[in-house]
Amino acid sequence: MAEESALLSGDQVEELLNAIPLDTLTGERDAALIGLLVGCGLQRSEVVSLRLDQLPCKREHWVFVDLLGTGGRIRTVPVPI
Repeated sequence: MAEESALLSGDQVEELLNAIPLDTLTGERDAALIGLLVGCGLQRSEVVSLRLDQLPCKREHWVFVDLLGTGGRIRTVPVPI
């Protein structure tokens, strides 16, 4: 039996984000976390271990630097605007 993909379609992501109430701090936080997971392609463990010093602006673009990913790999991830 083939394993189903855990990836969400664009419509599913939009539906998920639209379900989050943005009139509360908790809702804004949740939307930001979903945005990092989907928009940057970050893993849960990477999102929860983020630090502000890992988010410099380089040449007018925001990037997360020195993220420790799967297998101990260090990477830099651009943040879409």
